[in-house]
Amino acid sequence: MDNSHLYSGGELQLGGQFNVLLAGKDLGPPPSSAVAVLLLVLAFNNDWVPRSELESKLHPNTDPKAQSNSFRQTLFRLKKWIGSDQIRVESRRIRLNAPWLMRIANSSGELVTASRIAAGIDHPWMDELRQQFASRFGAIGSTEHSHFYNMLQGLSESDREIGRAVLTSGAHLLEAHSQAEVLNIFAALRPRRGMEVYSAEFYLERSKCAMRFGSFDSAVNYALRAFRIAQKKRQSAVSAQSAAYLMFWLLEKGEETESQEWLGTLKKMERTPLTRTLVRNAELAFYWNAGDFDQASSIMESIELSSLPSSTRSEQLHYWANASLFFAEREDAIRSGNCLLKAKELIQPKLDFTSDQMLELSQIVVQTTKRNYQQSLENIKQLVSLCESQEFHLSATYALAHQALILAKMGKVLEARKVWLEVESRRRAFGGGLPERVKRQKAALQVF
Repeated sequence: MDNSHLYSGGELQLGGQFNVLLAGKDLGPPPSSAVAVLLLVLAFNNDWVPRSELESKLHPNTDPKAQSNSFRQTLFRLKKWIGSDQIRVESRRIRLNAPWLMRIANSSGELVTASRIAAGIDHPWMDELRQQFASRFGAIGSTEHSHFYNMLQGLSESDREIGRAVLTSGAHLLEAHSQAEVLNIFAALRPRRGMEVYSAEFYLERSKCAMRFGSFDSAVNYALRAFRIAQKKRQSAVSAQSAAYLMFWLLEKGEETESQEWLGTLKKMERTPLTRTLVRNAELAFYWNAGDFDQASSIMESIELSSLPSSTRSEQLHYWANASLFFAEREDAIRSGNCLLKAKELIQPKLDFTSDQMLELSQIVVQTTKRNYQQSLENIKQLVSLCESQEFHLSATYALAHQALILAKMGKVLEARKVWLEVESRRRAFGGGLPERVKRQKAALQVF
């Protein structure tokens, strides 16, 4: 199974007995139950976990010093078992270096009950963890989301084409699922050969999810694979969409020259209503990032007059959400508010997680321009927490960047600097640098 790019960790098979695979190799039984639980917790969170929590819950019923000593031994044994390169350790927190795929289904493809998750692992923390796993993998957000996940997971290999068709037509539903679930879906539906039906669309959706989870290189690699397959199959629409996303992703990585090359590729494609819309949106993103706001505003007027009226609900929502943030950053509260109202007429909050987060950020930015700093700070912290809980890691960095700006405006220089350094650290971990737009945000802080 190809587990590269979007996740480079291992695989946890939890639908019954506890099995661990790394690079396709079964690692055998864990050295101890505590080691197994530590790996489960780190994989489940896919983020930093406080060391103090791990020490107290992995080794209860002992004094703090004994807990710390026992935990060091457990951590050492885990590193020896899966490899020290899989784990990132800091003085007060620990995480895995890459997402791990987690399977909760048994050999028949059926989700197991909570009590059967990782059967055989006996530890005081496991009852709580089994309930958390069952909650996440059984029903995320709503019954419809659960049905969507279970249906795609339960398809037989001969029905993969059907699964990819459903996946690409209902891709928005992926936003309501956790990273582990999304990885499971993609692993179950991966094309065996590059030219299979819906292959290009599959890799384009995988690219979008990689960007959501903060894996820039994976996002670029999958979009490039989608583009090449679409070119071979002469799928002009998917080729154009893949080129547009390559332009966006490279811009986000801070690679403006390469991004501009893909913008040029997109402009050379056959002129259709779709490609004209994609070119306009790509140009808008490019000039916005470059700081050419007059050109960006001119493009927005063109979009609103020409392509927007005939666009889909999703496309219109994406445009108005972006426009709201654009004008908010320009401190034009009236135009930002107008765009916000138009977006809210289109949004479906249980489905459009990305746009919902963007609109919330727009409102906070406008609130900040009115110098309501304390309320802005409270709201932005809630937004960061929401993005993290929904595993929209890139969106969280956007919110953190504005949190740093609010702190700077409040005169809290050290706090602003600390938050901004976290933004830069995350972007480096995602595999990118600072785009021009983000560099302007850093300069506006005036704390470095």
